[in-house]
Amino acid sequence: MDIGKNSFPFENTLSEVKLAAAAALVAGRAINKIYRGDFSVSQKEDGSPVSEADIASNKIICEILASSGCPILSEENADDKSRLAAKRVWIIDPLDGTADFIKRIGDFTVMIGLVENHSPIAGVIYQPAGDILYAAQKDQGAYFYQSGNWKKLASGDESELTRARAVMSRNHLSEKEEMFLKKLCASYILLKEAGGKMTDMLGNDIGYNTETVNHQNGILAANSSIHDKVVEEYKNFCHNR
Repeated sequence: MDIGKNSFPFENTLSEVKLAAAAALVAGRAINKIYRGDFSVSQKEDGSPVSEADIASNKIICEILASSGCPILSEENADDKSRLAAKRVWIIDPLDGTADFIKRIGDFTVMIGLVENHSPIAGVIYQPAGDILYAAQKDQGAYFYQSGNWKKLASGDESELTRARAVMSRNHLSEKEEMFLKKLCASYILLKEAGGKMTDMLGNDIGYNTETVNHQNGILAANSSIHDKVVEEYKNFCHNR
């Protein structure tokens, strides 16, 4: 994939969006190279897997984003909390979907989000296996780039719960599963700019660059109509338990 410096679909593209896209693409190429061969896998202290592709991607992204001067909160780095004093912070997951990467399923991405005052203002997600780049910028919309063209993203218009589909992960079935903000940031701004909503299951907004990096109360992502109805049903369910 090759995107020209001035070929982004936004009216006033942030320099950070261009930087994030460049970082995601370079990291994605490194991931694909490792994916095509034999690679090593180890375990983190929490028991989750980490591959050499996670480490390589993280190194590349952090080196490229460092030129922005913004702190970086990464899935693979220790959190020294210095980011809490910054106005703008990068929140990244250098390889989201490590389990699928290891199984060679192909469902893995590079996720880079930019937060300002606890709210995402830009996000880039790159799918190396499919060579698809997603990008969003606050008040500028959300798009994906494939085969040399940008196309606008828009959330669906379904409003009936009986016709809605629920999407779940095959790799996250434990009741103890924690949701980390590093996995939500880029997705949040993409969905929001596409016309959707992402909150916790009670309809509360999600804060970013907070003291705690793991999020509680689940995640609900949907178009606006479905989202609000699910929140209402969920609150009723909790009240009547």
